[in-house]
Amino acid sequence: MAAAKGGAQFVLNVDFAESSPAVGRANAKLNSLTTRPRCLHSDVFAALRQLSGIGQPKMVRGKKMPGLPGTGTAPV
Repeated sequence: MAAAKGGAQFVLNVDFAESSPAVGRANAKLNSLTTRPRCLHSDVFAALRQLSGIGQPKMVRGKKMPGLPGTGTAPV
């Protein structure tokens, strides 16, 4: 939220907790952000691996990992 409030053009909120994307969306509304952060329910380390081009495992902590939006990549 701080990055979006500071003027970032794109913000991706990544969290593995089930409730975090909903909390992030509500927080964005409360802060009247011009850039709406995209929310992804995923393990942050798997997401960072995928965004860096390394790839990510298909499963983390027993749960299937989603592909990241806009990257054109899926779990490897």
